[in-house]
Amino acid sequence: MRERRPQERGLSLELSIAENAIATPGLARLATFGWLVRSRVRRAVAGVLESGAVRYGSDRDPIASLSGGNQQRVVIARELRERPSVLIASQPTRGVDIRGINFIHEQLREARDAGSAIVLFSEELDEIQTLSDRVIVLHQGRVVGELGRNADRVTLGKLMLGTSEGAQASHSMGEAR
Repeated sequence: MRERRPQERGLSLELSIAENAIATPGLARLATFGWLVRSRVRRAVAGVLESGAVRYGSDRDPIASLSGGNQQRVVIARELRERPSVLIASQPTRGVDIRGINFIHEQLREARDAGSAIVLFSEELDEIQTLSDRVIVLHQGRVVGELGRNADRVTLGKLMLGTSEGAQASHSMGEAR
């Protein structure tokens, strides 16, 4: 089975930047009697692009014309615009440059501080340790451990690899609660 590129999950690459910026369940709020209201759409698109600090030419350009980092910024800004109670972020910084990573982490922290629960799936130890209050480690589809925010990197890495030493460390940490 072919692995899907990150852009194929949160974007429609053949559509414009503007169309992707408003492609959310909240789209109905931009309409009256089922018809999109242009001024609302323009404000929503501008809001997403501004809050995402997206660098672009025209919002009518295809989203595929943006760099990967700017595409990720559109997705993050669009999803956070709705102020979700729960946000699932899967590999949110994969393929993004350091400036984009910092921006995305900042946005996720702000959403958390505003009351959103963030469920983060990541293979990046630094990302996990930077953003997580609680870490639940999965290996081959099974929970193999639960660690706190200040989890030691070695134990976390061992759990991610499914080693028995990591599982023993996690188990003993769980008993200490």
